[in-house]
Amino acid sequence: MRMDDISGPELMVEKLEASLRTDAIRGLVELIGGKRGFKKLQVEEFLAEVLRRHEKTPCGLGRGLAFPNARTDSISTPCLAVGYSRPGLNCGGKDGSPAHVILLYLGRATPSEGERAMLGRLSRAFADPAFAERLVFSDGSREMWEVLTSIDRETTVGLRGGKA
Repeated sequence: MRMDDISGPELMVEKLEASLRTDAIRGLVELIGGKRGFKKLQVEEFLAEVLRRHEKTPCGLGRGLAFPNARTDSISTPCLAVGYSRPGLNCGGKDGSPAHVILLYLGRATPSEGERAMLGRLSRAFADPAFAERLVFSDGSREMWEVLTSIDRETTVGLRGGKA
């Protein structure tokens, strides 16, 4: 599974208007819902699950990134929406930093092997300070998309360990 299997430029928001993380998360879930044809009830179910998980374990990763997510049997294809907040949002980042890039992921309760492999590449990328910096300082949604899809290349510049 590759990044373009779960996301695309149409799921990128260059300027999140939300000043609260819950509003940003809601906006990204609704964006996915609108682009993927989810019913209103599904959107509310996904939103509730993402917020429930965030209450248990904050979604802030540090370095200006947040990864709110949920897994559910109600979704057939994983989805990722990305939003950028210039002032940043308090997402409980490990380093105390506000999150500027919010990557909202909705996945299957039982991920496929391809989904697990893609999430592993994304996780390694999140751990790389150079990747986080490139994502946070991207110049618009096109560049954010290019940075995100770089995890799918066999050799990814800026990722420790070389292979993605």
